[in-house]
Amino acid sequence: MSRVDPGLEVVGIRKRFGDLRAVDDLSFDVRRGEVFGFVGSNGAGKSTTMRIVLGVLRADGGEVRFAGKPLDFAARRRIGYMPEERGLYPRMPIAEQLIYSNAEKLLNEEASVFAEFLKQRKPAAA
Repeated sequence: MSRVDPGLEVVGIRKRFGDLRAVDDLSFDVRRGEVFGFVGSNGAGKSTTMRIVLGVLRADGGEVRFAGKPLDFAARRRIGYMPEERGLYPRMPIAEQLIYSNAEKLLNEEASVFAEFLKQRKPAAA
């Protein structure tokens, strides 16, 4: 890892889903001002890694740091993330879509429950 300008550091993160090893001892760093992207096949762990960096998922091991310190909520809010696809739901009011799309940034169970409610919600009659 770069010690001159640590920026974002991902050090040895691991994540399993049952028997599936989604991320296995992944390390990289992104210096301040650098644009960074993942390239890989489906199932390679790109989205899982970003969800760990953003705090949506907890890693089974390893560490995520920013400027040499463990990444906290305030630092995570400064990270821009553009997923490959962002689906819009034609029958869901725009306010609910905004709440749903940002719910994953909230680090509490209530947000997860609310996001699940919105996913299960039947579309309003047109």
